[in-house]
Amino acid sequence: MSNFTSLLDTFSLNQSNSSYRNTNDTLEVFHPFGTDNGLLSKYDYEIFLPGANRLFKISEIIEDFQSINQGLSCNKVGCMNFFKSYKMNAELITVNSTLTLYFVK
Repeated sequence: MSNFTSLLDTFSLNQSNSSYRNTNDTLEVFHPFGTDNGLLSKYDYEIFLPGANRLFKISEIIEDFQSINQGLSCNKVGCMNFFKSYKMNAELITVNSTLTLYFVK
């Protein structure tokens, strides 16, 4: 976590590289799992919504790491990392295991 002091990368969210949905006044951004392309707890994020002219700072992501086992043999076939909490613009958001962050326009 950098506490927003150093820029690592920038990218634009679009339909080919992300999963999101507009619902009324809320943009839902879905946390992809199984890749390093999603929001990872080891980084801080700034998300700018140009249409709403709003900047969101996401930090201190706490994840719940859960294994996916196959059948009775308990062979690990994957994992899902749910959000337990995070800070958005310095406000602590506590959730009950979600893969989704909500950005209110």
